[in-house]
Amino acid sequence: MFKALLLVLSFTLSFKTIADEQLFNPDNWQVWRQTELVTVSYQQAKSQNALAITAQVTAFQHTPETILSWISEPQKIKNWMVLIKEIKTVDHHGVTKITTLFNFDSVWPLSKRQMILTSEFEFTPNGFEINSKDAQALYPELLTETIVSVPYSHWQVINDSKQGAVTIVYTSITRLNGDIPNMLTDKVMLRSMWQSFDNLAHLLNSSQ
Repeated sequence: MFKALLLVLSFTLSFKTIADEQLFNPDNWQVWRQTELVTVSYQQAKSQNALAITAQVTAFQHTPETILSWISEPQKIKNWMVLIKEIKTVDHHGVTKITTLFNFDSVWPLSKRQMILTSEFEFTPNGFEINSKDAQALYPELLTETIVSVPYSHWQVINDSKQGAVTIVYTSITRLNGDIPNMLTDKVMLRSMWQSFDNLAHLLNSSQ
């Protein structure tokens, strides 16, 4: 039974890697900004008029369970995610799947934005992953502002018990939409990603 479970998990991860490579090159990241605890990198996404951006955070003296609360509970997310005005849980789809609406404040040169994602949690041998899908087509009645499109969103949390550290990797492809040139929206996305995950790193490593 255990071998069968590992086989299914291995197949699932292999399939996901192939799908990821259709959207971006996993070996082609360019570092945008980096500190001891946080790295933000980017590349042009394949077949998408947007950047693929990945952020990596190291948190000491934490477990995957404590990390999950920081990246899934609305009140905690609001403590580190920049520009967020309100987060609402829209639907529960069983124990490991949820749909969430994000309302963002305006910031020059952008007006207010909304994003809605359906996210599914799954355990891995040394942590967990969260795969999110854009759900705007399923909840149009909830969207009254310019919609943020999210072709790809993935969390990976890896526990290294020997080092006493947890690595958090978040990768997304996000289109802010509207009539703002990509040159400006790309800068907003990179700055927002950096500020958010720098906030998260400081909160995690000061709440040991």
